[in-house]
Amino acid sequence: MQVRGYELTYPRVLLAALIVTLVAAGGVGVGTSSTAFDTYNPEWDGTSDLRDVAAANASVEIERSTAAYAAHSPNSTTAFIISPTDGYSDADASRIAAFLAEGGTIVVAADFDSHTNPLLAQLGVETRVNNQLLRDERHYFRGPDLPVATNVADTSLLENVSRLTLNHGTSLTPGPSSTTLVTTSEFAYIDANQNGTLDANESLGTRPVVVHEAYANGEVIVVSDPSVFINAMLDTPDNRQFASNLATNADTVVFDYSHRSGIPAAVGFVLTVGDSPFLQLVGMLVVVGLSAGVWSGRSLLFWRADSDAMNDVDADVSQAEVIERITARHPEWDDDRVERVARGIMSDESNGGTND
Repeated sequence: MQVRGYELTYPRVLLAALIVTLVAAGGVGVGTSSTAFDTYNPEWDGTSDLRDVAAANASVEIERSTAAYAAHSPNSTTAFIISPTDGYSDADASRIAAFLAEGGTIVVAADFDSHTNPLLAQLGVETRVNNQLLRDERHYFRGPDLPVATNVADTSLLENVSRLTLNHGTSLTPGPSSTTLVTTSEFAYIDANQNGTLDANESLGTRPVVVHEAYANGEVIVVSDPSVFINAMLDTPDNRQFASNLATNADTVVFDYSHRSGIPAAVGFVLTVGDSPFLQLVGMLVVVGLSAGVWSGRSLLFWRADSDAMNDVDADVSQAEVIERITARHPEWDDDRVERVARGIMSDESNGGTND
């Protein structure tokens, strides 16, 4: 089989398919993440669906520095801080505090990391994450380690939400000024030794899992389990509705990646260029330069091919013979190009030109 004069053999087709596959796989690799709770992770433990939920209600921004909080209008922005993997400095906390003081909202979702409680303390937020496994052997999804919190406050933030489903989460300790929004059933307990059973020193009772605190003109919402927002759990009752409610009143939803790892290489590159006018200018110049180079190279190839065709034709032949010879040598050329080259040859011959 030939395509525009190029013979397609089985090895060539196989090689082309392999190249396409490798390029596609590489593109997916640099554009997705395998890090838990990452918004570019489409697997069960990622939060790519949460990003889609937010995007249905607001503009979504991925921020890699707490300095970016100042670039958003606090009154219309909700920021998600999900299970940070690094500690926040006092300067970072001060930027978030300023955002809150001016009317911003942050959603802090964490369970067993060592960085969330220090951040809450730096901000002056009273609520704390307990960092111990929560179980409920009466109200659960698939198992007691996935307790269903059944007590939900009557507030607009929880509209159409009658329960939340956790996945190996923990509980919260509210402060004196906190408002508890969601608690477990009275059959929940903290499995302090994680032996999967209720021991004599462990007691049943309702446990807070979502707490609200007013903060100057802003507000802080603390969730005791980031798994509420992962892809595998978002469609369990009523996690998706809860996530949607958090984003509904915001024009902008920020995912704070300033202290999380896992941003894909391609996304990181785009964000870096987007944050730098200088790199944007350099990128434009590179694109223009490459385009000009490709166009020049293409023109040169066509000129050389046309010249080769002219040199392949002897003098004192008719135009029909010239067209026949050019077509035989270049079957991939269209009729217009063949005729153009033939006219050039005939014109050169009639003017006494020679082809050496």
